[in-house]
Formats: sequence, structure tokens, C-alpha cells
Amino acid sequence: VCSSDLRLQAILKAGMVPMVEPEVLLEGAHSRVRAREVVETTLHVLFDALAEQNVDLSGVILKTSMVLSGNKSGRRDTPEEVAEDTIAVLLAAVPKEVPGIVFLSGGQEPDQATENLAAITLRAKELNAPWPLTFSYARALQEETLAAWQGKEEHVEAARAVFIERLRKVCQALV
Repeated sequence: VCSSDLRLQAILKAGMVPMVEPEVLLEGAHSRVRAREVVETTLHVLFDALAEQNVDLSGVILKTSMVLSGNKSGRRDTPEEVAEDTIAVLLAAVPKEVPGIVFLSGGQEPDQATENLAAITLRAKELNAPWPLTFSYARALQEETLAAWQGKEEHVEAARAVFIERLRKVCQALV
């Protein structure tokens, strides 16, 4: 974990961490405005259901999507647009007791996911958002690494270097 927030580190070091993951997919022709509506509604429903079950939110990590236009919309949102809408949704729907929020890369290209995370982190700091933020990227971390490796033993070191460089960039996005 690249997060320097001690609350999030303590939760993650505790061992088993309950994580809730209401993912809104990037696939489709939807606008960012529609994605914002869906993500906000989904998070409200999620946290209402958790409250109904008396879940202690101080021990739950939210793993969520960023607010993005669909990959078939013909629109590539700017990192600032993604950050504005994503943080607005989180402030409207996520209780302050939640100790951390983890972002999915959600099918974004590695640079796009990294740039969006950096903008979200910056916007969260500007608005004094109550949660530490980090990432749970699979494709955005692995895509370039797998392309460099190509399944060949002789490419392992090069692939490792590509992976470490992407991880460095993503961690830097949290600063």
C-alpha cells in the first residue's frame, strides 16, 4: 500500500479486511453525468444496506470505480472532470466513518488510471475529504508488464522494471 495514512495502514495490517466493491463498469456508451448518477445511487444503496445490517463501517474498506464516461461514448474525460465528479459522489454518499477508499482502474489505460488517481487525490485534499485514498489496480499495473514479459524467461527482468516503474507512478499519484 502506498498510502501514508495511519488509519488505513492499521486496518490493512490487522489481517482480514472486509471490503465492499460496488463496481460500475466502464463498458458502454453512457456519459460521465450518467455514471455519476449511477455510482452515487449505488453507493447510497450499499451504505443503506450496510446500516440495516448494523455493519461497523469503521472496519470496512470501500473499493469503488471512478466516475467515467463509458468506453463507447466517444468521450475521454479529463482527469479534472473525473476527480470533480468522483469526489463529489463520495462526499455525498460515503460515511465519514469508512476508514479508506480504494479505487479500481476499471479498464482504463495505465496512464489514464494513474492520471485520474492523481487528480482525485488532489481534489480530495483540496476539499478535505475525510478518507485516505489508495488503489487496487490489476490491469493498470499488469498490462504493460505482461506486454514486456511476453511469457519469455529472458524478459523477466525487463518486465519487472516496467512493473516497478508503473507502481512508482501510481504511488506518486497518491502524494
